Amino acid sequence: MLPLADRRARGIVAAVFVLLATVQLVRLAAMSLGTGVYDEDFRQEYCLARALAAGEPLYEPMPVMIARYIDGPAGLAMPTSPNHPPPAALLALPLAAVGYPTAARLWLALQLLLLGWTIQCLARELGWGREAGWIGVAAAVVWTPVALDLQVGNLHVALLATLVASWRAWRRGRALEAGAWLGLGTAIKLVPGYLVLYLLLRREWRAVAAAVVVCAGLALGVTLLAGPAIWPDFVSALGTSIGVYQEEGFNVSLFGMLHRLTHGVRDIGPLLPGVGDGWITVAAAVVLLGPALIAAARPAPAQDPPSDLDWALFVTAIVLVTPLAWHHSYALLVLPILLLGRQLVPGGLRPVHAVVLLGLTVPVELLAMAVRALATGLGVVPGGVAPGVVGLPYVVPTVACLAGFVALARMRLRA
Repeated sequence: MLPLADRRARGIVAAVFVLLATVQLVRLAAMSLGTGVYDEDFRQEYCLARALAAGEPLYEPMPVMIARYIDGPAGLAMPTSPNHPPPAALLALPLAAVGYPTAARLWLALQLLLLGWTIQCLARELGWGREAGWIGVAAAVVWTPVALDLQVGNLHVALLATLVASWRAWRRGRALEAGAWLGLGTAIKLVPGYLVLYLLLRREWRAVAAAVVVCAGLALGVTLLAGPAIWPDFVSALGTSIGVYQEEGFNVSLFGMLHRLTHGVRDIGPLLPGVGDGWITVAAAVVLLGPALIAAARPAPAQDPPSDLDWALFVTAIVLVTPLAWHHSYALLVLPILLLGRQLVPGGLRPVHAVVLLGLTVPVELLAMAVRALATGLGVVPGGVAPGVVGLPYVVPTVACLAGFVALARMRLRA
């Protein structure tokens, strides 16, 4: 039985998180009921689904699709075509039957349900009590990457649900179910497919086969509905999006950070102008990630139990090595953070925990304010190109993610 002081401390923590989560939910509801609903990334899924239902091209420029399918303000500019894979249209197809504002609100409700289920699933699997699970749900709602994903209506909460469901089935020995969940996540947004590499290295053939069958089945379904031309259109749209959004500057992947430092972006010059060749950026990413990935991906006999640390390492690598990632992409890091946090119990708070948690939690707005303050202090006029040092605040989340990755890799090597 917990001492009274511990129960009181837990009650205070729970009350704080519940209060903050309530404020956040009220804020999200107010945004979904106002014009902010027209600024959401969910517009991509909605337009894809409407185009699929109408038999129209899926990958036209977003301004054209928004004008055609969304009755309301144009919202924040989305200059490219949708960059999510064609099966994502199947995900939103049931919501295409209603108007966009209603569909966006239903999507927010679905995100919250998925988040609640995911955290409770983690709580049960990691041996928490139900009460701790609900505290975890409240904490997740207010954690910056998750809160941002809920605000913009992106897909990372849904991807987190598929990753956690796959992890739970995989560690319980249900290979087909694990692969099926992973295939579903890959069909929605490609990046979970990195985990298929780990399954291949473990020779988990049934899981790999299930992932391929589910992903290919969804791809075939949308191809039969829309025609094979959607795939070259998608590849072209994805390449264009990476090029356009890469120049916006706030790309939290390792590739994005290195690109910003060596090439510069639209309004920030390179910090290391002498190493601007693309191969150097790729080589640096390989050097930084390679040793830890090799440690995690070491082939293991099929009878060996799966390692949570391996899974956490590969999930973290997803965020680091993808060409384009935003701050809400870090919503996928819930499980790695929890596994890293297990060190808190026997070892106490260490500097790496503070670096990771603070770096991943700092709001995007604060980083942007720091960039503007640096630019102003250096006398950069609006519209001018700032020196590379101005972009340094943007490396904070990436460095924090990389620090967590290295800490997990060390834990894996010790294990």
